[in-house]
Amino acid sequence: MRMDGSGRQPADRAAAKQAARAASNQHLPMIHENQGDDDDLESEEDTYDQQQRLQEAEEEAEDQVFRDACFMSYDGTDAKYHELQVMYKRLQGKLSCLQESMIDKMEAKVASDDAFILKNAQEAHAIVQSARDEYSLAAAAAIGAKRKLAALHEERVTQLRLGQQQQKALLCKDAELAETHSAALAARQRSRWTSSSSSTACRMT
Repeated sequence: MRMDGSGRQPADRAAAKQAARAASNQHLPMIHENQGDDDDLESEEDTYDQQQRLQEAEEEAEDQVFRDACFMSYDGTDAKYHELQVMYKRLQGKLSCLQESMIDKMEAKVASDDAFILKNAQEAHAIVQSARDEYSLAAAAAIGAKRKLAALHEERVTQLRLGQQQQKALLCKDAELAETHSAALAARQRSRWTSSSSSTACRMT
């Protein structure tokens, strides 16, 4: 904004001049009356002094009006500043309450989430432990079944070997019996031949 040499804005200076003229005009009738009474005695110097006094009065009134306006403006600004300061403190208090409430809610949410996570972790641990127990039982059953199968296989192999040995013994026995039977048959045949030959020789003699 543009200001004059006294630091005032043109609009403020114009308003101050108008107020000063209004204040100085109140004294003009008295001055004119005195001029009417002393027309013969008034000189140019008196006229100059009167104009100087009027100008000084106008400037003083102007300065006073300007000071009053500045004071009123400052007083209004100070009241507005105080009002804004009170509002700011009130809003700051509300913000603090909201922050505390938000912190409490966040802490409660975190605690709830922690409890939920802990509960799920415990349930998952129980499920895993149950699966491990079932696996251990199944593994033990599988090992038992494998051992039992191995024992059955060994028993079957043993039985097969015994059967083969028994069968071999039977075959040997059958072979011996057959050989013995064949020897007996051959002995009988020889005995018959011998008897037949003896009979024939006796007849011929």
